[in-house]
Amino acid sequence: MNLLQLKEGLENNTISVDYKGHMIGDIILSAVKYKVDRYTKKDDYWIDHNFEIGDYFVGLSDIYCFDCEDCGKRLYISPTSENSVSLIDIDYINSECERQGFKKYYPVKVDVNLIPECSIKPLRESGKLLSEINVPSGELLFTNFFKEKNIYTMPGEYSTENSIQSIRGRNNLMQYLSKQNIGYGQMSNMSVNVFVNNTGDEIIIGVECGYNEEYGEFDISHEGFTNYGSISLDVWRWMCGDIQILKEHGEKIPNDIIPNNKVKNKYVKYILTTVKPGIWVIEHFFDFVVDDNEPEIYSKLYLKK
Repeated sequence: MNLLQLKEGLENNTISVDYKGHMIGDIILSAVKYKVDRYTKKDDYWIDHNFEIGDYFVGLSDIYCFDCEDCGKRLYISPTSENSVSLIDIDYINSECERQGFKKYYPVKVDVNLIPECSIKPLRESGKLLSEINVPSGELLFTNFFKEKNIYTMPGEYSTENSIQSIRGRNNLMQYLSKQNIGYGQMSNMSVNVFVNNTGDEIIIGVECGYNEEYGEFDISHEGFTNYGSISLDVWRWMCGDIQILKEHGEKIPNDIIPNNKVKNKYVKYILTTVKPGIWVIEHFFDFVVDDNEPEIYSKLYLKK
């Protein structure tokens, strides 16, 4: 299979793509077209070069997964039959290079039956990121972000695998922060509301109003829950931690914070909730929203039974 055949097969749907669970959007065909156009103008060798099963299209690497990669690491395309191709992770290629005694990025032939699936596929199928934190005092503080570095970011934050531009990096940060007993959910430039149920064992992070074409704007409430107000997410995340835990980390907490009330201190909003002490589970859904309709719930926190 050469590059022209790949382009034509993708255009007329005679070549199928095994995405291996990677989330790449509608980019494969445009990436192939770009390379074909570039190589045609240059009369490049690669335009007619035949890539056999187990090879991968050298020079065609403008593809990355929104879940497991960021712009620093690419996916390639490997023929798996006369009319099918598969996405292949550069990590797998490099592992094969090492196993076969070649240097990294050498165009080695791989076993197409062993091409791994996206590492984030199980999380995407579950539709949520999951963590747990300890809430020993029952005074759980919500805000946009905490300022102490050890409860804001993680070691190696600038490495490819920890980039929060990808779901993998966001999950890595969520798991690291959970070890510090800090809750975290990556969002966008928006605001969220904190709803606490009357029994103090469940919290919803969501919105207080919605809109659709049929009903227009409408209020959102959750039966048995009290809306304690909104937090502006200037840093595109929400975070939470037990007051006792935050003090142990050296986080400075405003003196005027009132339980079950929203307080603004130095342009940062805080909501202190009173809940049942114990281990709390965090389920974060925002990263896996694919519907055009705005969801009412972005995250749930609940006392582990």
